[in-house]
Amino acid sequence: MKQRVDGRGLEVEGRLMTLKETAAYLNLSQAEVYSLARSGELPAVKIGARGSWRVDRRRLETFLDGLHEATDRWVSANRLDPSVSSSNEATSDELLTAAEAAEVIGVTRQNISYLVRTDQLRAFKRKGRWMIFAADVENYVKRRS
Repeated sequence: MKQRVDGRGLEVEGRLMTLKETAAYLNLSQAEVYSLARSGELPAVKIGARGSWRVDRRRLETFLDGLHEATDRWVSANRLDPSVSSSNEATSDELLTAAEAAEVIGVTRQNISYLVRTDQLRAFKRKGRWMIFAADVENYVKRRS
């Protein structure tokens, strides 16, 4: 982040960061940071006559803490089967490809993608292919009937 020199010649770090600085800090693109700020998800302010976006460092840290807490809650609520190791080494009997899951449920592969994105089915990639937990597919079918 840019350091500036105050009237006494001391280097100080500014409280507000530009979207470019925020993007570098978060390892995101500037467009992603703008979108987060514009949507109100990222706490930011428009300042000055031209309405330049700025992000307060302290509020950014609070925002990140909130993301960590939300992620922790999500992980706790969406744990993988205890029988499945953290390296996703489930047996092939416990896993279905997206096409197999679609056939079992009676939907398209695009529908399976939607169910994964909306956390209705747990999945992970193995060698470039999406693998879905068979138990989740069975539970989904039971909930629908």
